[in-house]
Amino acid sequence: MTGHKTAFLISLLLITGTAAAQSETEPVSTPEIVATEIQTTGTEDPRMVEIRGVLDKERRDVADLVAVLNRTVDHAERLALQMNIAEVKKNAEVDMLKVQLKYALSENKDDAVARLEASIESILNPVVRLAPEQRPATDEAGARR
Repeated sequence: MTGHKTAFLISLLLITGTAAAQSETEPVSTPEIVATEIQTTGTEDPRMVEIRGVLDKERRDVADLVAVLNRTVDHAERLALQMNIAEVKKNAEVDMLKVQLKYALSENKDDAVARLEASIESILNPVVRLAPEQRPATDEAGARR
């Protein structure tokens, strides 16, 4: 199992290029997977195959968006592309958690299932906390005015 954990950790080492704070003329670097030879013992864990597939798709999708970003000069379009890149990354994170959830469910690992479901929910529906000055005014009973 140690080999699978190592493979998982190595597959998650993703160096991502970010378009934030880049000038309009400066090209944005594309993400690269850190290449490392992994010694496997026998057959590869099926969940690792699925996670690697998610990471490969994320890398291709981000690289495609970055290529468009590098050709785009309009500020609003660049911002939209940056937001699309963030969405692709968020979706990949959720997809990796769903792969883990599928296996946790099949292995009846209730604690892991609960944690994974909570993680997915927090990514898809983050709780937004308002600063005190942004909260609606209420009276002493707590009713909104």
